[in-house]
Amino acid sequence: MVCVGGVASAAPEGPGETGLRQKIEALRLGDRVEIPRFCPHEQMACHYAGADVLVVPSVVAGDGDRDGVPNVILEAMAGGLPVVATGAGGIGEVVIDGLTGVLVGQRDGAGIAAAISRLHADAQLRQQLAEGARRFVAREFEPARWLDKLQQLFTQG
Repeated sequence: MVCVGGVASAAPEGPGETGLRQKIEALRLGDRVEIPRFCPHEQMACHYAGADVLVVPSVVAGDGDRDGVPNVILEAMAGGLPVVATGAGGIGEVVIDGLTGVLVGQRDGAGIAAAISRLHADAQLRQQLAEGARRFVAREFEPARWLDKLQQLFTQG
């Protein structure tokens, strides 16, 4: 199952979602691709556990608006779910191509499809990326590490 990013959005439909749902239906992929509606945070682990890959095709909007690092990415990585994403905003700081996930270009539908296909066909790569992602999140976002940094900032000031 492919879980498309943005599942924590309260909006009834995101930009382009109607067209994406129509494409999924036309290609008869409804049993393999899920675009869940709003889901309370405490239920997200179920979505991650039932998915094979998280796809987050973020783009920088025409007005310059962009994601930083979406929580959905860090949560999926912490849970051992491979991520396919674009490098928009700060995503490339955590989704490191070939180490913690697969990065593709913004608005590159063919690249996203190829990355999903590659992960679908290669269980070893999925496992390698999932383990790399889990280790990265555990190392970089370990609470004691950040508490130490905060303490240093407060004591230096």
